[in-house]
Amino acid sequence: MLSQVHKGLFCFFILASFGLQSCSEETPRLRPSDLVMIDTLFKNQSKLIKVEYDSICTANYQQNLDRAVDSILQIRLSERKKKLGF
Repeated sequence: MLSQVHKGLFCFFILASFGLQSCSEETPRLRPSDLVMIDTLFKNQSKLIKVEYDSICTANYQQNLDRAVDSILQIRLSERKKKLGF
């Protein structure tokens, strides 16, 4: 739940920055401190997203493996039936 809130806030700030930027005529210059803050926020969000995606992959690994093995077995079985004329 908390990570969804983080994602939502992150997306909101990105979209808001694009929206505000498109309204101005002149492109503002970012200060070095702003760049450091942006890099830090991106790095932190990237870590959170990576952990979340890794946990999703781990949770779904066996199900995805079973599905892939079933598909391969189905293909092999149909190839054998085709060779045998069934």
